[in-house]
Amino acid sequence: MTTYKEATINPKFQWVAFDLRNLRQCNGTYDEYDDVPPLPNPKVVDLEDVHSPTACYLLNESYQTRDEGENPDGTLFDLGPATAVVGDQTIQLNPFYNDQQTCVTWYTGSDGKVYHAFRAWEFTYCAASLAEFTTRIKLEAELWFALNKYSREELENGREDFSAQEWAYIEYYLSKDPTDNPNIKYHNAI
Repeated sequence: MTTYKEATINPKFQWVAFDLRNLRQCNGTYDEYDDVPPLPNPKVVDLEDVHSPTACYLLNESYQTRDEGENPDGTLFDLGPATAVVGDQTIQLNPFYNDQQTCVTWYTGSDGKVYHAFRAWEFTYCAASLAEFTTRIKLEAELWFALNKYSREELENGREDFSAQEWAYIEYYLSKDPTDNPNIKYHNAI
């Protein structure tokens, strides 16, 4: 395991995720979004219970294998802790959640925030807390599967199929015009 030093942190919020059919586009496996719905009262969710559309998994203490065995594609990637400085603050970053192809790895910071990395040890702020991160991951994974039944126009008729939290998320995106909003269109595809 390698410990990386002199990593950089982009302190501007950017959520990295997959598309949400008919609500938020993605030009690849992942895209970065700087406009996502607020999450009232996030709670820590066990990511082992989340069915990830992109086959993400929790890392164990070795940072190289899944808790239940090898990476799905049989390779081991050199993931490890990092140290980064933002302003006058030094932040220790530890990887904890990974995409099956290591397109994106998520890290917890010693400052309590969550960061993602996909560009040669450049970390980007993506959640104010682990609770916010896990709540959003779970919610978006559930929506990804559920939204496949509906066109954008049909969503209102399926409202009863969604929880109040899911519907608030859907309404947030429905209130935006995807043809005019640069935060919903394709950009920075990974």
